Amino acid sequence: MLKAENNEKQSIENVRDFLFEICDLKTQKKLLESVSSVQMDGMPKGSAREADARQMRYEYICETLRVVNLTLSEMSSTERVIIRDVIDRRSDSEIVAQIGYSLSYYYHTMKKSALLHFAKLYPLAMF
Repeated sequence: MLKAENNEKQSIENVRDFLFEICDLKTQKKLLESVSSVQMDGMPKGSAREADARQMRYEYICETLRVVNLTLSEMSSTERVIIRDVIDRRSDSEIVAQIGYSLSYYYHTMKKSALLHFAKLYPLAMF
């Protein structure tokens, strides 16, 4: 393989892994929103350090999800569907059924293109 092909393949893998992490962040956000820091007797639960760490984690998650949504807003509707479905860990066959293209065309062209476009648009040079 050529070096450019290796870089492209690695970028696609990095974006895919990042999008799976975004799915985990969405789950963590829901958990953090459901955690109550107040006991029935009105006394705070846990330490201030734990509460601060939880709040910082929550803010990081919210900001990351905000930037992902901004990035998605710059993409075409089909690319958005593909990326959101990757985040939600839907199978390729489920995504193909939703967008209406052949599995071969989706897998070899559309998915690759959407992941690379996301990598170009995302504001951090991490891919």
